Amino acid sequence: YDLELLVTKPNGEQLWTKAIGILEVHGEEVTSIRGYVMDIDTSKQLEVERKKSREKLEKEVNTRTRELKAVNQELESFSYYISHDLRAPLRAINGFSEALLEDYKPKLDAEASRYLDRISYNSRKMGELIDDILAFSRMNRKKTNFKNVNLTQVVSDLINNLFIESKSIIQVRNLPEIHGDKEMINQVFANLLSNAVKYSSKETSPSVEIVGEEFEDSYLIKVVDNGVGFNMQYADKLFMVFQRLHSDEEFEGTGVGLALCHRIMSMHDGEIWAHSEEGKGSTFFLKFKKQMDD
Repeated sequence: YDLELLVTKPNGEQLWTKAIGILEVHGEEVTSIRGYVMDIDTSKQLEVERKKSREKLEKEVNTRTRELKAVNQELESFSYYISHDLRAPLRAINGFSEALLEDYKPKLDAEASRYLDRISYNSRKMGELIDDILAFSRMNRKKTNFKNVNLTQVVSDLINNLFIESKSIIQVRNLPEIHGDKEMINQVFANLLSNAVKYSSKETSPSVEIVGEEFEDSYLIKVVDNGVGFNMQYADKLFMVFQRLHSDEEFEGTGVGLALCHRIMSMHDGEIWAHSEEGKGSTFFLKFKKQMDD
């Protein structure tokens, strides 16, 4: 036999033991037992504690999973509300304000026209913000489709389709092939290129450069511009939702694009950070880990 037994000592104390033995039988009678009893109380107590810890952790995980499921359901409802119930009145506000401007602008004084212009502008701005909020919330629920992605092709397609007017100021060098979700990676570079072009647009000779570097275990991509830059004191706010370092009067934006980039890079087990100096441009860094078979 090979047993684990909880033994009660004469003083009432209990401890775990391991009993191993062989019965010696003559005829039908057990004449003796050869074996030993070993004190395994310490290891057994550790095993019991580990089991309790696992059970507690599983319970906490199940509870957290239920909570996250409830939160996701609430986000689904919120997204539906934003995409349907808020869009309709915004379209109405924008449509009526533009109709007023078109039909009655000659009859309105300058102040009234300015008010209507602001209404129309802010309703469009709210529509853009809604689109960005929806994109950000959907990213949590998006199923990834990881495969090899040629970054040179991704950036080239973006330049030729979205940034054709800025093509002459964008230089691309040494971009690698990485493993990721092409749609998400496309979103990251679209946002970073948009910012680089926007924030360098007021320079006499604007320039944007996208450069790749290869290391032993990773690829590093730099998106460099010679724009207005920002104070590194506020760098920790860059990738937070609705945080902006420039006003709408300086440069338009919703404060969601970089937060979306950060979320996507996290989903790729990658990193994103930035370095800048006011008046001397900015550099955004993307780090992608290599696959084991690279």
